[in-house]
Amino acid sequence: MNKMSSKTILVVDDDEDFLGLIRDALKIDGYHVLQADNGQKCLDLAQSQHPDLIVLDVMMPGMDGYQTCIKLQQEETTAQIPVLMLTAKTQTVDKFMGLFAGAVEYMCKPVKIQTFLESVKVLLSLKNEESDPS
Repeated sequence: MNKMSSKTILVVDDDEDFLGLIRDALKIDGYHVLQADNGQKCLDLAQSQHPDLIVLDVMMPGMDGYQTCIKLQQEETTAQIPVLMLTAKTQTVDKFMGLFAGAVEYMCKPVKIQTFLESVKVLLSLKNEESDPS
């Protein structure tokens, strides 16, 4: 049985084409995918659906990915959800800001889908180890 099939991933990106690409790759890999196109929708879905992982873009209208990540960390109900930032912002300072905001992984677009999926698997397995009391 594929344990991954029960995992839910929230993908947040205002680029509809890129969001579709990531969503489809995750679905093919057996994940349940939620999607949002801005930070506020991300916060709302994270609180109501409790995904196992959030894939978050930085550059979005309104609340950017850094602000969204900080707000996720501040809420008790969402603070334990790992965040993978996936963005076109490639400068070292951008990566630092993402990790400082609370992301556990920072990947730059364009990304190889296989590399992205491997990171997703690693992050979900780390989350499982943290939540497993044994």
